[in-house]
Amino acid sequence: MQLAFKQVDVFTDRPFLGNPVAVVIGAEGLDAQTMQRIAGWTNLSETTFLLKSEVADYRLRIFTPRQELPFAGHPAIGSAHAALESGFVPKKNSLKQECGAGVIELTVEDKRLFLRGPQARIGDVRKTLPSPASCCASTSARSGWWARWPTAASSRRSSPTWLRLPASAWTTRPPA
Repeated sequence: MQLAFKQVDVFTDRPFLGNPVAVVIGAEGLDAQTMQRIAGWTNLSETTFLLKSEVADYRLRIFTPRQELPFAGHPAIGSAHAALESGFVPKKNSLKQECGAGVIELTVEDKRLFLRGPQARIGDVRKTLPSPASCCASTSARSGWWARWPTAASSRRSSPTWLRLPASAWTTRPPA
């Protein structure tokens, strides 16, 4: 399998000083599992995949080494740069990028890219967090909780994901 691949340094015009993102150009035909495997291989904070779109100039899928994200700022900007530089989309002053969070608008001004991020989604995450009893190996008022965080990635690995949470991270009573 041959893929066009580019590593972009975002937020700089000098190599090896920016925030890197790996961009796979023309990723049609790759399934989510393959994209996830490539993101793990690049081992960068994010790897993106440029695809054709029917509602925007292009579609973007964003993966960390562990999961797909609906949106992330520096990968969106770096991928727009790669899409323009590679000719995946024609050079112009405004772009529409389809991603998991919707259609994002980007503008090009003086060789710099700007984006209007998606509308923030605010919700109560307490219902999605595991209870201390379901994930904690031990507790101590002094040292906090040692938690085995249940994630899809940790369930596939032989070693669990452990986090140290301060004792104040969990409460036994609902907030006021």
